[in-house]
Amino acid sequence: MTRFYKKKTTAMEYDKKRFEGQGGHIIESRENENVLEMLGDLKGKKVLDLGAGTCRYSIQFASKGAEVTALDMSKEMLKIGKEKAKQKGVEDKITFLQGNALKTGYEDGEFDIVTALRLFHLVSDTEGLISEMTRVTNDRVLLDFFNLYSLRMFYNKLLPMDSRLIRKKKLVKMLEKKGFYNIELKRDFLMPYGFYRFSPRPFPILYNKIDKTIGKTFPFKRFSSVIYLGGRKS
Repeated sequence: MTRFYKKKTTAMEYDKKRFEGQGGHIIESRENENVLEMLGDLKGKKVLDLGAGTCRYSIQFASKGAEVTALDMSKEMLKIGKEKAKQKGVEDKITFLQGNALKTGYEDGEFDIVTALRLFHLVSDTEGLISEMTRVTNDRVLLDFFNLYSLRMFYNKLLPMDSRLIRKKKLVKMLEKKGFYNIELKRDFLMPYGFYRFSPRPFPILYNKIDKTIGKTFPFKRFSSVIYLGGRKS
């Protein structure tokens, strides 16, 4: 994973491969909606965005009034993120830091909110990442992960970055172990990202309709490919 994401070509192609086209736009819109809805009012909040990549979430947080630190291991990703932030007029609200999400070097409770979005499927030491997230926040964490029991399991091994699927109970127990009992959970994308990205028009619109109808009903929502997990210190 480290080798794959440190490549200059990966950084240059990241946004284009994931968020361009009809399917990519749908994915980005729904992800942003889910994350911002769960975080609520960000004005004046101090946010640490772990695995920030090209900083699309960091830019969203800054535009909502947060003071953001965007941390990523890839210098190339952060370089692109800084340029995007400049274009959006929020560059001065974001600190761009190349570093290790498992060892940030920050003090205990230094941030109001710590996020790790599109990161858990890439990290082998999930407990270590949970520990660092919960250590440096004084209030909340928000993360997302790819659900083990979802349609994504049928193609996950074909992906080039050693992507991992995770059981919800595993991460919930880790949060509770750190004293985060006030857990908020949201499920989305019964149809995994790959269906949206690699299908021609108008199939992404069809998948979106499926997700918004049966994808959010029992028992289908239990098999959503993406789960958002928020926790507060008790």
